[in-house]
Amino acid sequence: MKVLLTGVSSFTGAHIARALKDAGHQVWGVLTGARQDPESRAPSLRETRLQFSGVEHWVENAAFGNEAFLGAIQEVSPEIIINHGADIKGYRLPSFDVSRSVASSTFGAKDVFDLAHGVGVRRFIHSGTVFEPHDQLLAKSVYGESKSQVAQLLSREAERVKLPFSKIFIPNPIGALENEDRLIPVFVSKWKNGETPHLGPAVAVSDHIPAEWLAQFYVQEVEREESSPLVLRQPTAFRWSNQELVDRFVSEAQNFGVKLNLEYTLGAPTAAGEPPRLGNEECAELGDPAKNNLFWKEWIEHHFN
Repeated sequence: MKVLLTGVSSFTGAHIARALKDAGHQVWGVLTGARQDPESRAPSLRETRLQFSGVEHWVENAAFGNEAFLGAIQEVSPEIIINHGADIKGYRLPSFDVSRSVASSTFGAKDVFDLAHGVGVRRFIHSGTVFEPHDQLLAKSVYGESKSQVAQLLSREAERVKLPFSKIFIPNPIGALENEDRLIPVFVSKWKNGETPHLGPAVAVSDHIPAEWLAQFYVQEVEREESSPLVLRQPTAFRWSNQELVDRFVSEAQNFGVKLNLEYTLGAPTAAGEPPRLGNEECAELGDPAKNNLFWKEWIEHHFN
């Protein structure tokens, strides 16, 4: 099928594109900026992700709802739109501008859905986050609140034109090509420099899901045959604290022959905070020893080879 995918330059977006292509689908990668020439300079993490994605068709300078985005829908006539991108600049800061994020992430939504309906789009798949209010939990952050508002606005537009709408609540993705400020890349950087990283109190449990496993949920939604008007999916994988994640990474790295000192210090434990935000759909790969082993091997090799 023909799939129009936003957010392809992100960590999870690159894995989603790759999984779709491996499953035999045609992917048009939507970029808010330009697709840079990979020969022009040393590849950045963004460029590495774009190359990893395997995408062959690109739509440049196409922010959600703008003229280029609408033109891509008209020209490509996709069967599926995956809205994985979002305006999340400064999303970790308390000063994150919810109104600006919602406005830019839903710009031209009426035109988008009118046109999607007109060209025969079969399903609109939207990426949410476990930080949103769901399952009787309040939003964990202003970023989570913005994502919830965006999803509400887009799902209403989808309902208006009778376009099936799927929402995937993304937990904490892990694996190769993740942002360099994430937990494991930071620890690896310190270990390589001969430093001993410090992990603050980490008693809260989270869903840690390999990005390529998460991508399979998108493949399933693309290939869904039934036209359910609304589908909500909550993937789950390794339900660990950050300490358990680091311990497992260290154990696997040692198993695969990493000889560096992988020690770290740990802060004093504190009382657990809010209930964990966990999904309810286990990945098929979770019970597959071969795929589990392959994930760790590829992640370790990405950092140490």
